[in-house]
Amino acid sequence: MDIFLNINYELIFTTSTIASLFFAIPIFVSMVVVRYATLAKLIRDSREDVIANEIHFKSIDDYKFHIFKYEKRLSLLKKALSSSLFSGILIIVSVVGVTFNYFLFGVIFFILGLFLIAVSMLLLIWELSVSFEALNEHLDYMKSLKIKIKR
Repeated sequence: MDIFLNINYELIFTTSTIASLFFAIPIFVSMVVVRYATLAKLIRDSREDVIANEIHFKSIDDYKFHIFKYEKRLSLLKKALSSSLFSGILIIVSVVGVTFNYFLFGVIFFILGLFLIAVSMLLLIWELSVSFEALNEHLDYMKSLKIKIKR
């Protein structure tokens, strides 16, 4: 509990710090939801293309690569969304605590909310790096098609 004795409570509950995060978290959650919706559409479209035999993979390893990347991105986005939503709940609880003069209670939940939003941001960065790997693979494939087209 020594860590809570060194926290500048006034800075947190007498400024707009909590209020700023109160609005910042829904914006971040919206961004994660849009990434999820984009990935969900990509997965659905890919499935339809495979069923219609409109998409062809170079090999079984290429197919496994795509499935692995989809699974990894979906898992990371799920964790990022869960973490950011829970962070939003903690910030709301923090505001309620400060409103009713439970400053220690409010500050603890505020700090936990900050931690979770940071975790969520790191997960989103990880998901973006996985996405970039998949895009690079697609770009390499398209470059190989350009060579075939010139011939």
